[in-house]
Amino acid sequence: MAESTGLRQFFILLYKGLLLRKRHYIVTFFEIIVPILIASIPCIIKSEAPSTMDAPPENPHWINQTIYAAFDPFTTMSNSFYNDKNLDFLYAPANDLTSPFMNDSIAMFKSKTNFQGQLTPKGFKTEEEMVNYYIHQKGDDFDYLTIGTVLNNFQDRFPKSLVYKIRYGGGHIGPKFSTDMKYRVNGPHTDNEYRDSYFLAWQSAVEEMFIQKKATEHGKVTELKNFKIWMRTFPYPQRSDTKLIVKLGNNAPLVLNYAYLIFVMNMVRRIIEEKANRSKELLKMMGMTNFTYWASIFANYFVCGFITIFFIAILYKIPMKNGAVFVNSMDFLLLIIVLVLFMVNLILFCMALSVFFNQATFGVTALLLIYVPSVSLLAANFFYEEESQTKYFLLPGAYKVAICLIPQGALLTAFSVISAYEAGGEGVQWNNLTEFLIAPNMNMLRILLIMLLSCLIYIAIIWYFDAVWPWQPGVP
Repeated sequence: MAESTGLRQFFILLYKGLLLRKRHYIVTFFEIIVPILIASIPCIIKSEAPSTMDAPPENPHWINQTIYAAFDPFTTMSNSFYNDKNLDFLYAPANDLTSPFMNDSIAMFKSKTNFQGQLTPKGFKTEEEMVNYYIHQKGDDFDYLTIGTVLNNFQDRFPKSLVYKIRYGGGHIGPKFSTDMKYRVNGPHTDNEYRDSYFLAWQSAVEEMFIQKKATEHGKVTELKNFKIWMRTFPYPQRSDTKLIVKLGNNAPLVLNYAYLIFVMNMVRRIIEEKANRSKELLKMMGMTNFTYWASIFANYFVCGFITIFFIAILYKIPMKNGAVFVNSMDFLLLIIVLVLFMVNLILFCMALSVFFNQATFGVTALLLIYVPSVSLLAANFFYEEESQTKYFLLPGAYKVAICLIPQGALLTAFSVISAYEAGGEGVQWNNLTEFLIAPNMNMLRILLIMLLSCLIYIAIIWYFDAVWPWQPGVP
């Protein structure tokens, strides 16, 4: 081999891999057939669903804008989770003007709402004291709801205008208000913890009490008889139905990631075993270069992986029972590109991981500890439910890029975009690669570019650490 060209060495190593696959034909069978069978499960499930659940491409199910009726901010659901909780009203600053004002506001709150728990006011000199009290006394007690109110410019007389701040301390409830987005993800929702947690009721009580105080001050109490505050939820604009997102965007990439579990485990095991039994060292002594070795490893597994990817793409595009097509509208070539980039990422990821281990047991264990939790946690936290999709929407752009740098996260993100376009009946096409659909800083083109970037990162890791890793045995 020492006198052979690099290309000849490459083909010799490919032939060696072919002989190993022929010898271990059962393992090869599982590497090819199992991913295809597992990946077909969502297709079979969709084909068994009623055909009315699937929107035809020419009818994307556009829904008109949603207009909400006005409501009384003091009313909440009769069976609200918060009705029988104890409610602490913390406020600052506590003085001769703010304390009676808070007591009157609490009395109005109690008379106009259906709250059944105990109401307890407590004043503090400063906002900092109020926050410290909540953190150390009430923060871990979920039997209590806590609403903090900071009143500004309340010195020796009522100010001309009400300037105040409400700090809701509802434990795990606060982040679910979803008030930091103009529109809720995946269409309007009937649940409204911002309203049912008494936040709006307390806000209305404070403002109505201030209006009453100012009216009394100016002798205009009689004009308040017909005064009433009403609120209305912000209208939701025209939208396309997103009912396919749960079926496609969540299940397909999750199943596809787990379908290749045997494939990646066997790849890492074989690469590390060749290093452990000195086969790689022997090949180096015969003149083989690192580039030739890693290129042959990649080509060997890419051929096997491409076969599975090609058949999976066909499964996603062919009509099945009831005429259901799993990925109905997406361009077939783009689907192939997404799946091929995922496969390239996955192979390079496993190759890079194998560089750091000399024992197959440790390498496979590390792979499982990284691969399985990353798939499950990313899907559960950012892609599976409506609340988790909201978390992904609010993530900074750098976090979304980091998710796409690993093959599992890139596939989950790509299918979330694919599913959103499929739900609208348009599908991912070459002319909408740059459109921002699921998030303001992530589209399909960026996902593909990040996947290419991650390939370069894994190649750099393989090249560098395979050359300088200090405790690696054998010929440098």
